[in-house]
Amino acid sequence: MLEEAGALEAIRSARGAVNLDTGTLRALSSGNAEVAVAIYAAIGDKHMLVTQAAFSELVSSVARDGNESTILAAAAVLSQTSLIPNLPSARVMSMQTTRSVGAMDKLIFGTGDALRVATFSSDAKFVRGAAS
Repeated sequence: MLEEAGALEAIRSARGAVNLDTGTLRALSSGNAEVAVAIYAAIGDKHMLVTQAAFSELVSSVARDGNESTILAAAAVLSQTSLIPNLPSARVMSMQTTRSVGAMDKLIFGTGDALRVATFSSDAKFVRGAAS
């Protein structure tokens, strides 16, 4: 896991970085090639970061599924990423936790906010909740 702020800064400045949420990780490991190609095209050559929160959610989801191909697909996706600690911004953490703005979402999106990198997400519920 990358822990040093300097290492995170180096990744961000070298070629840019994106923060992947759990939904994006699931989509990349779903076996739907068309979706994966579209996501990878949008990411480009940016370094893919995964917070501890997103990693934990994905592992729990894959463990519940128990399907060996799902586990292998998730492992393949994770092997292309760098695991980072939850480093949420005070701005996002100060948002009220609601049905739309969950505690784990705040950790994931808040880390992207603190690092000033885009968070790739299919979580329209959080985006709408954060906007209101």
